[in-house]
Amino acid sequence: MRHLIDHLCVTTAVPPGALSRWREATWARLAQDLDTAQLERMTREVGLAEAIELGAQILAGQVRGRVVVDVNR
Repeated sequence: MRHLIDHLCVTTAVPPGALSRWREATWARLAQDLDTAQLERMTREVGLAEAIELGAQILAGQVRGRVVVDVNR
């Protein structure tokens, strides 16, 4: 994952098409290395009505993992 983080330092002074190739390579690497079962375990889905209260909890450092807000819930 460190390799992916290093890639985030791309500057705007890149040749045409290079950023697109970088994105493709990054997504391919992520698909290869990411443990989707672990991602599922650390993901919590909430409805839009819960997002405001949860936002306060996030800012207070009380929430760990990944939160997905379903705007249709």
